[in-house]
Amino acid sequence: RNESSVKMPSRRSRHSSHSGNQNIPKAADVSPSALADALTLLEGGIYSRITPADCVAHLLQLPGTENISVATAANNRIVNWVKKSILRSNDVDARCAVYKFFVNTAEECKLRRNFSSMVAVVNALQSPVITVLVLTTKENPQMKKKEKQMLEELGELLDPVRNHRAYRQAVDQSRQPC
Repeated sequence: RNESSVKMPSRRSRHSSHSGNQNIPKAADVSPSALADALTLLEGGIYSRITPADCVAHLLQLPGTENISVATAANNRIVNWVKKSILRSNDVDARCAVYKFFVNTAEECKLRRNFSSMVAVVNALQSPVITVLVLTTKENPQMKKKEKQMLEELGELLDPVRNHRAYRQAVDQSRQPC
């Protein structure tokens, strides 16, 4: 099964020949919850440096918004990394597995109240370069009904209707005690 006639060259890891990187886990050894934890720590550290003055300066397009730029760049790196991870393989089954992994990762980010990473992952999953791969997305045999519903609900959080009402409600609900 092949979704596209375009053949992507096989890629070898840039680090595969270095003996010092033997402790880097394989993608198959990482769970969606572990990745969500890592993304939460990564972005939490970045966002904790943003001050109210940074936000005002950014809105007024004044200099001195490096912390905002760093957060934006990190979010964009996550989006691009998710896309590249899905597109890396010519094998539909492998792409389906990676797609499913990131659907579950987005849900885990939401459960951790990490809405920034959740939005980045869902934006990548809903990007045209990914959604055009129908066998990977809509007809993915590895996705259970629950996961398809989960992705639909995550996508609804990004809906701009009524000034992003669904997203704002999710954030408000997450502020309530557990």
